[in-house]
Amino acid sequence: MRSCLRCFALPSLYLTLALLAGAARAEIVLGQSAALSGPTGDSGRGLSLGVAVAIAEANKAGGIQGETLRLALLDDQGKPAQTLANTRSLISQEKASLLLGYHGNHDPSELARLLAEQRIALVGSGSGAAQVLSQAGPYAFHLRTGYQGEVEKMVSLLVDKLSMRRVALLAQDDDFGASVQQLAQQALRARGLAPFAQAKLDGEGQKAGAVAQSLAKAGADAVLLLAQSRPAGLFVQHFRAAGGTAQLYNLSSANYEEIVQLVGGDQARGVGIAQVYPYPADTRLKLVRDYQAAMRAHAPKSAKLSYASIEGYIAGRTAIEALRRAGKGASREVVVQALAGLNDFDLGGFVLDFDAERRVGSRFVELTMISANGNLTR
Repeated sequence: MRSCLRCFALPSLYLTLALLAGAARAEIVLGQSAALSGPTGDSGRGLSLGVAVAIAEANKAGGIQGETLRLALLDDQGKPAQTLANTRSLISQEKASLLLGYHGNHDPSELARLLAEQRIALVGSGSGAAQVLSQAGPYAFHLRTGYQGEVEKMVSLLVDKLSMRRVALLAQDDDFGASVQQLAQQALRARGLAPFAQAKLDGEGQKAGAVAQSLAKAGADAVLLLAQSRPAGLFVQHFRAAGGTAQLYNLSSANYEEIVQLVGGDQARGVGIAQVYPYPADTRLKLVRDYQAAMRAHAPKSAKLSYASIEGYIAGRTAIEALRRAGKGASREVVVQALAGLNDFDLGGFVLDFDAERRVGSRFVELTMISANGNLTR
């Protein structure tokens, strides 16, 4: 599987998504700010496409009580200040009923204040970081499980099932890396273990060579890569070159396609990655069959299945269900209440469970591995 819309020109993308999501005369507006350009543009465009096809699917079925849905989409280039500016515009100028499918960097506390001030819901924030989940406030409804669930899944496999005792940790040298490193330490401690070795790596991977040499010599059974795609990929490249043989596993924060592009399928082979959404080709799940049908019916022919677009599709379906339950002409606050009422909401093999207190709706985690041809196996 390859990344959605890799060959799409950006102006063409804006036009395509606008057409998919409905005409300008739409009565119900859903607002989205995503990184459509910049370093994470592939993921942002895929996410936006998934949202758009979910909206197009709903419009084809008659909208919500006869009202058409429209997606108002703005590019934040992955910049926190632009995300906030876009959010203000979506609320005040576009009159969005809710926000959804955010992808890119943002300050969770600042965004939470804005959401609370305007009493508007955000469905899906593109992060499982503890800081984001804890500071995003009651108006943010998270579709991803937290990184704690991902770390627990990886440690359980390596230690409990594969009996590996020498587990090293490589964390990105920032707040994100520090928080997940702490989670990994706790998971190991619960099993009577301490990290076999620990190292840090900057977000650009500039010292990947030296760090890889050190960890290759350490002789760990496994290394947990608690990092984004670029530093993780560069570490993998240098670790292989240094003769490292440890099993490598990363969080869902790493996009396997970006790692393969960076280092090649041969070197990326065998790297495990946690996933927090169903495999986009797993047609055993009704959700995946629905998603694929929506992509065939409403996405450009050049679009490929991806984790990013299925995440967007889930965000779109969840938002539309809340709007449907809220009823015609519902206020933003009533939409928030409708989202909180999505208890054991089964999209077809992917369950969300929100309530008056709970804002992290999913517990879904599965482990995948990059194969020799650059795709994923499960």
